[in-house]
Amino acid sequence: MCLNNTFHLAALPRIIINLSFVPQQIKCVVLVTKDFKIVIADDDVDDRGFIQEALKGKEYTGGFMCMGDGEELLQYLHRSQPSLPGLILLDLNMPLKDGYQALSEIKQNQVLKSIPTVVLTSSSSPTDESLCYSLGCDLFCRKPLSMTEYDALASDILHFVSTV
Repeated sequence: MCLNNTFHLAALPRIIINLSFVPQQIKCVVLVTKDFKIVIADDDVDDRGFIQEALKGKEYTGGFMCMGDGEELLQYLHRSQPSLPGLILLDLNMPLKDGYQALSEIKQNQVLKSIPTVVLTSSSSPTDESLCYSLGCDLFCRKPLSMTEYDALASDILHFVSTV
């Protein structure tokens, strides 16, 4: 998105570049890459593997870091500063600290709140969806039931990341 003489790269991590030296004819520059770290917080090893496989199939070239619960996720994020991931995929139903609690803490933290966070859950409850958006999630997705659906979801997620 272009604002004044700066823009945010569509690729992650977010970088702001000063364009004051660029000729007026250039309105906006967009660079899209699939080389950023994705953190997956889900206690189901199979679900983590399915989304990783689907993203790799869509030519995602960045790395993955997997966590089994929200507490582990938050500890990792606090240790990772200033080199934060470009995306968090977050399940809701996890042990120790669930996805709601983790999402709330992430979005209340001045440093972490800028990380795009996609809730990826088996819940089909409109109440869960509303709650997640009210807590600050950027995208709410239901877990697919087949690899074909995971492939479509991976495309949607990568497209979403290129627009934030």
